[in-house]
Amino acid sequence: MIAPRTLLSIDDMLRLPIGKFLSAYANLTGLLQAIEGTNGPVWLTPDSYSDVRQHTKALIDTCIDLGMNVTQSAALRVSYEIEHPEVDGVSGNIGFRGDALLRLKRFLQGTVHCFENEAEPKTALILPPDMAKYYDSSHPHFGELVQAQFPSAAYEIEEAAKCLAVSSDTAVAFHLMRTVELGIQAVSKCLGIPDPTKEAERNWGAILRKVKSAMAEFDSGTSKHWSNPAERDYFDSAYMTLDAVKNVWRNPTMHVDKKYNPDEAMSMFIAVRSFMTKLASRMDEQGLPKA
Repeated sequence: MIAPRTLLSIDDMLRLPIGKFLSAYANLTGLLQAIEGTNGPVWLTPDSYSDVRQHTKALIDTCIDLGMNVTQSAALRVSYEIEHPEVDGVSGNIGFRGDALLRLKRFLQGTVHCFENEAEPKTALILPPDMAKYYDSSHPHFGELVQAQFPSAAYEIEEAAKCLAVSSDTAVAFHLMRTVELGIQAVSKCLGIPDPTKEAERNWGAILRKVKSAMAEFDSGTSKHWSNPAERDYFDSAYMTLDAVKNVWRNPTMHVDKKYNPDEAMSMFIAVRSFMTKLASRMDEQGLPKA
């Protein structure tokens, strides 16, 4: 059975399994329309009969894939009747008449009605081509490096991308801010700042103040010092980015009156991806190697 929320392209749908299902369904409804108006025998050539058998099997198989159990049961009754035809000894044609034809009509009608009832609650979300890639989780949306260095962020990044794909723009902000929070923790650990023990020390403002204080200690060169000037510039840039994110995005996101539109959500996604990529080039989520 196909898992809910599985991403399928139109090409996927035409091949596995939607296309086969619709093709089989269309052919069986065509057969029903052909025999509904007649009370006499219905004869099929061997090739046509073979096609009907294949379409019936395809319908049953794809009902299993789609979890349409009632339609599957109805189609099995059709299959049973189709497997017990009458064969003309002269022409070799295969047909149905009398009670067998009446049963085939009834079971075909039942299959059509079951399909219509079972298909009604099933919905499909159509994504714009340029957004479908964000719903697909087969590749890390922030790249392999961030995936390797910040494995704990994988869930938040994937959820942010899915929200972006379906235009749940304010939810994008929430997941991205949780991603950046893992970045703040890594910077803090990298600078040797002890993990906060009190709830009040866990907010961004408190952590960033400690980051700034730790950087000043490195600047003084008394107990700690930068390994090289580039290291100082790196952490200075990281601090300014985090402080800007806090003021521009993180704090407003926590208030109910703030909502984001698709352009803002995309800009935020790109910015956070860039920041996390830069962070991952220097440290992992444990802040290693230390400054």
